[in-house]
Amino acid sequence: MSESATLKHEYPTLNLLADTRKAKADVNHLSAPLVSAGIEQTNINHYRTNNTGHGFAAEDANALSDVLYGRKVELTGKTRELNGADRIVDGVQIQTKYCQSAKASIDSAFDNGQYRYPDQVIEVPKDQYDQAVELMRKRIQDGQVPGVTDPARAQELVKEGSVTYRQAVNIAKAGNVDSILYDIKSRAVSTTFAFSLSFAITFVTLKAQGVDSKVALRSSLVVGLKVGGISLLSGVVTAQLLRTRLIGGVGKVVAKNAIDAMFKTQLGKRFIIQYASAMNGQAMNEMAARNYTAKALRSNVVSGAVVTVLMTSPDIYRAAISRNVSWAQVSKNLVVNASGVAGGLAGAAGGAAGGAALGSIIPGVGSVVGAAVGGTLGGLGIGMGASTLSKVLMDYIVVDDAKQMVDRLPDLLEPLVNDFLLTEAEVMTFSKSVCDKIKPAFLRDMYKAQDKQAFVYESFEPLCEALVRQRAPVRLPSEEDS
Repeated sequence: MSESATLKHEYPTLNLLADTRKAKADVNHLSAPLVSAGIEQTNINHYRTNNTGHGFAAEDANALSDVLYGRKVELTGKTRELNGADRIVDGVQIQTKYCQSAKASIDSAFDNGQYRYPDQVIEVPKDQYDQAVELMRKRIQDGQVPGVTDPARAQELVKEGSVTYRQAVNIAKAGNVDSILYDIKSRAVSTTFAFSLSFAITFVTLKAQGVDSKVALRSSLVVGLKVGGISLLSGVVTAQLLRTRLIGGVGKVVAKNAIDAMFKTQLGKRFIIQYASAMNGQAMNEMAARNYTAKALRSNVVSGAVVTVLMTSPDIYRAAISRNVSWAQVSKNLVVNASGVAGGLAGAAGGAAGGAALGSIIPGVGSVVGAAVGGTLGGLGIGMGASTLSKVLMDYIVVDDAKQMVDRLPDLLEPLVNDFLLTEAEVMTFSKSVCDKIKPAFLRDMYKAQDKQAFVYESFEPLCEALVRQRAPVRLPSEEDS
């Protein structure tokens, strides 16, 4: 076997690298439905309401604060029951009132001179708390709070919110520090889940390939941080976009028209009701299911687009700025990423509906658990399948830059083999050392190099020199040896 043939035979494919990248991509496909589901659990669809939008934002911000402090929170306000509590925290019913002044906030809790919310605590803006307590004390003295006669109990009936009135107003709007910080905190849960899942999948994948535990742990941590970063950033960007009138308002109308069209078929109607009921953890009527699914579809489309762009943006940067990736590769990656994200969204929706249906045989939490498990498995499975299928199809159209570079390496390495007179055994050792050095960054630098032969020669010449230094000394025969 010739030296060149030996190189081609011994040079391994980058299976380990491919598996690592694949594990990361698969979990990224789940980022979009995770982001969408998390956002739909908030009141973001009401933030654009002219007079009361900031009140809904305050409910979300204060509820999030309670969750982050480890309190048990039940979001009961979504039922919009007249005079019903907005949420229950550790058994305490809370009614959120965020008006421009402490007087207005307290006044809104009374109707015809009587307290409207018996057995509930009034939550007011952080900057209005002290004055609100004094106003409630006077209301008690005036006999306007049924069942309460001691003015000192005013502190029990008024709760200090975690944000000020101005912060609540800002949270309801896009493009300011308060709303961005709130979005970062509110996306923490889905980010943690995405990090944990990607870490686990990557670690198992690498260990199955026989990788050392320390190396697998380090690589899994890097992948987890990257996936978590995409999940966090995509969640923040999606939530900010949904606050705008163009995306939030117009997008909702377009999504509603699409859902109305689906609802005209029995299969579509059944799916929409099952999906909405699964995501809410309770049976929903037709109208409520249509409204919820329309809003979810809008959020899914926006989050899917954002995740796809974020996944592809490094390649766009490399092609436009670094110029070490071809635009053909960027286009291919965009198609593959978009297919995987779309598959993940569809799989998560179908999996949640199917999982809830199966889980319903278990009373109580069966439907909720089934929806969660089904959505996760569906998103991963369908996302992976869609991504893999599109990758196979695109391989017939565009050859990966990395594959082109890898395929050229044996011929580009042959001059080194000849110049250093490497033996077949040395060539086998050399090829293994070459494999250790082949990383994505190297292949991109190789693609960018104008003279690829010179680039490869200079990169691997030190490996050949090291092999030569290991040879046993050779001396010419003397007269005594003859």
